[in-house]
Amino acid sequence: MPALSLVSRGILALVLLVLPIYLVVMAPLKLLLLLVLYVPPLILFGCTYLYAKRLATKLNWEMLFRVFFGGFFPGVVLAIVAESLLTFLFFFVFLGSDSKEILQEYQEYGHAHPNATAGEILSHLNFRQTFGFFLFIFSLAFVVAGVVEEYIKYWLVKGKCCVASGLCTPFTSPHVVDPFYTILCFAAAGCGFATCENVGYVFIQTGFSNQIQTAIARSLLATPLHVLCTCMTGMNIVSIELNRAHQQELLERSYLEKALTTFRCLLPAIIFHGVYDFQAFICSIFLPNWPHASILVGAICILLGANYVHQVYSFINWDYQVLDFDDAALNAMEHGEEIDNLQVQAN
Repeated sequence: MPALSLVSRGILALVLLVLPIYLVVMAPLKLLLLLVLYVPPLILFGCTYLYAKRLATKLNWEMLFRVFFGGFFPGVVLAIVAESLLTFLFFFVFLGSDSKEILQEYQEYGHAHPNATAGEILSHLNFRQTFGFFLFIFSLAFVVAGVVEEYIKYWLVKGKCCVASGLCTPFTSPHVVDPFYTILCFAAAGCGFATCENVGYVFIQTGFSNQIQTAIARSLLATPLHVLCTCMTGMNIVSIELNRAHQQELLERSYLEKALTTFRCLLPAIIFHGVYDFQAFICSIFLPNWPHASILVGAICILLGANYVHQVYSFINWDYQVLDFDDAALNAMEHGEEIDNLQVQAN
C-alpha cells in the first residue's frame, strides 16, 4: 500500500495537531467546538472497534483511516471547487434576468455581515419567486450538493487508482468485496467529509454561542446525513455485486453499463441528500424567523433515511465475500486463468 503523499500528510497534521494546539494556546474555549465535532467519528470508530473485537474480525484500520481523512482532503476541497462552479452556472442559467440585481444585493449584504453564511444571505434577499428561482434552489440541493458530494465520496472509496492523497481501493484483496468492510469504508468516508465540512461551518460563525449551537446541530444532523448517504451507496454496491455473483455474470461491462450501475448505486443517496438540503433552503428562505423549522424537518429526514438503510440492511447476506467481477474477469483474461468459486464463504 503506497504511503500518503507529503501534501496529505501536511494537511492532516494541520487539522489534527496544529489547529488543536493553536486553539489550546490562543482560545481554549474554541477547543470545545472541535471536541463536539469529533464526537461522531469517535463514536463510529469506537463502535467499529468493539464490533470487530466481539466477532474477532480483522479490519484494515489503515485503509479505514485513509478513507476517513480522504473526506477531509481531497474530498471537501474537490467538492468546494465543483460546487462553486456549478452554483455560478445555475445562477446565471435560472436567474439570468435578475442576476445583476441579486448579485449586487448579495454583495451589499455580505459586506454588511461578513460572517454570514450563504444560506443566511439568501434568506435576506428579495427574490422574485419565479419558476427559475425554484429550479435554482432545486439544482443547488440535488445537483450541487447531492450529485457532487455523493459522487466524490463514492470516488474516494471505489476509485481503482491511487489519487494525489494516496487513497486506494479499500477492498481486503484486489478482487474481493467484503460486504461489511466495504460499507464500513463508505461510512468512514462520509464521516470524514462531514467532519471537515462541519469545522468550516462552525468557525465562520460569530460568537461562541452561535458556534457551539452550530457544532451541536451539525454533529446531530449533518454528520448522520453524510454517513447514511454513503451507507446507502455502499449497500447498493454490495447488493449489485451479490446479484451478479448469483447470476454468474463474468463478461466485462461496457462504459455505459458501468456508468448506469454507478448512477443506480448513487441515486438513493442523491435523492435523500437533495431532499434534506432542499427543505433546508426552503425553510431558511421562507421561514427566516423560525430557524428550528429546518432542524425539525431535517431530523425527520434523518429518521426516514435511517429506516431505509435498516430495510436495505436486512436484505444483505453478511456472511459472504463476493468477487469484484470487473477486476476478477480482467485478471483471469490477462493470466489465462479460469474463475472458479465465484462466491466464497467468508472465514
